[in-house]
Amino acid sequence: MLFRKSTNEKIENKEKKQMSKETITTENKKEKLTFKDKLKNFIKNKKAVAMVIEYILTIECFTMLFLLTTPTDVKAATFTDESGITWAYTLSNNQATNVYKSGGTLTSTLTIPAYLNEYPVVSIGRNNSSYNILNSTANNTTITEIVLPETLTSIGNYAFYNCAGLTSIVIPNSVTSIGNYTFYNCTGLTSVTIGSSVTSIGNYVFQNCTGITSIEIPNSVTSIGNYVFQNCTGITSIEIPNSVTSIGNSAFYGCTNLISITLGNGVTNIGSNVFQGCICLTGIIVDPNNINYSSENGILYNKEKTILIKCPQAKTGKVTILDSVTSIGNDAFSQCIGLTEIGIPNSVVSIENGGFRGCTGLTKITMPGTTTIGQNAFYNVTNVEEIIITGEGSMIDYQSNSSSQANYYQHTVCYQSRNKIKIITIGNSLTKIGNYAFYQCAELTEIEIPEGVTSIGNYA
Repeated sequence: MLFRKSTNEKIENKEKKQMSKETITTENKKEKLTFKDKLKNFIKNKKAVAMVIEYILTIECFTMLFLLTTPTDVKAATFTDESGITWAYTLSNNQATNVYKSGGTLTSTLTIPAYLNEYPVVSIGRNNSSYNILNSTANNTTITEIVLPETLTSIGNYAFYNCAGLTSIVIPNSVTSIGNYTFYNCTGLTSVTIGSSVTSIGNYVFQNCTGITSIEIPNSVTSIGNYVFQNCTGITSIEIPNSVTSIGNSAFYGCTNLISITLGNGVTNIGSNVFQGCICLTGIIVDPNNINYSSENGILYNKEKTILIKCPQAKTGKVTILDSVTSIGNDAFSQCIGLTEIGIPNSVVSIENGGFRGCTGLTKITMPGTTTIGQNAFYNVTNVEEIIITGEGSMIDYQSNSSSQANYYQHTVCYQSRNKIKIITIGNSLTKIGNYAFYQCAELTEIEIPEGVTSIGNYA
């Protein structure tokens, strides 16, 4: 029994040892798994921390960028100067901007301070409204002189709008831009000095400034806006410097006393109707080094002289177009009332809209019968008595006056002169006379049809 018990005890002890060993092994395994898990968690947490740090840095970068690009301390403020004028302004980046008068009594001279509450004045005008620097839209005749500070860099929209009493202005060299409508309706303005740093002159800037007789555009200016000098009836000549690359639409429209204009070598774009209404203009001169435009006998062409862009309105008598020309541009001869005779070569294949509009003095026209005619090309050409049709092949077909007005205007030669045309000569190289070609020429007394013509269109 003792032997069996001893044996049993040995077996039990052996089993306990085995269980204890297994327990230790299991615990060790648990410890190893826990370490791996901790390591994985550490790595995961490290990535998370890195992501958090990256996110924080990104936010900080955007915050710094926002702070760098956003004006600081933007707020409205006022200042009363020694003369009793109260100025309202916006404080931005420690600079006084959008400055305008908000109170006080005006005298003939208005001096804009260089500093308001120790902040430099860099821009003037309400800018986003039609109110001028006097905080008004009404006509003002009190102010005759305005003194601008050397701290100024830009003149805002409508700054001196309707200041009709203003006679002179000196724009300091610190100014780089002049906004839209700045001197609009300043009819008393006679003297303007533009600083040497101005690069752009906005739209309508000097419109209706009838007192200006001359103006010098500095060589810093690169663009002249739309209608800038419209109705500046006192200007007699103007020179566009080489720095200018673009001239806006109707820039000199209605400058009725403008006699001559010189375009620099940098001009690459001229808008529409730029010289319209310049009834005294005798010549447009282009710098020979200009790569886009040229001139001959005072007439404006493209560089290759294939497009006739503008004939000065004061041209008189007979004008013969260059043989290199293939197209006569929109309103090219519009309102040239002094022209009596025009010679259009066979090279011309198109006359654009309004090409000879209002040439009431024309009595004789020589032109190819194969030329395409734009809308209103001969509108109000009322006194033509003789037409010579040249060219080769078939004439184009025209429209009768029973057609819609738009088509009638678009495709008809001298339709308003048809009751005055007396002589028509057709060139030997034409083979066909187009439909309605000489329809309603009630006063026609003479027409020559050459032997080469084999076909005559309907109602010709």
